[in-house]
Amino acid sequence: MAGDFTDVPAKDRRKVEAAMRRELRATLRAHAGQTSAIVALSRSLRLTKRSRYTKADRAAGSGAERGPKPWQDWSGFREQ
Repeated sequence: MAGDFTDVPAKDRRKVEAAMRRELRATLRAHAGQTSAIVALSRSLRLTKRSRYTKADRAAGSGAERGPKPWQDWSGFREQ
């Protein structure tokens, strides 16, 4: 067991525990750094859920009624 120090003297036990805490902190910092890198890369490659935008989402999100096309929006327009 990793935390079993029954055969280690008290002063050495503190040193071992301190070394284990330092190692754990370093591991957690490395994990946080990797997580940040993955998030940044996912955003730049547009792999996040927010970047997955479908035609159905676009139609549902528009909300505005469709009017005439911009080139048809003038008084002298005739259908050809």
